Amino acid sequence: MSQIEQSTDKLSARLQDLEELARHASPLDRLRLERTIAIIQRAQLTIQRTYQTEQRAWERMTQAKATAQRLRVNGYGRRDRLWIIQKDIPK
Repeated sequence: MSQIEQSTDKLSARLQDLEELARHASPLDRLRLERTIAIIQRAQLTIQRTYQTEQRAWERMTQAKATAQRLRVNGYGRRDRLWIIQKDIPK
């Protein structure tokens, strides 16, 4: 289990405690607690999405480096061939 998942589990447990507290609070306090819980849940979702995006970016970068290395080894990374590719890219 990753650190993010552990933190998420702990935060979820704390939010459940807050939800229970909100059930027994006065109407005004209940609204405040519910609003706070909603903000925390949105932040938690944003963190999870950011972590997933970062993981995908690292995977893609690793794949790109491996491809670049393979092309260099196979001789496809020479300047004359790169120039041909670059001239086909619209500016």
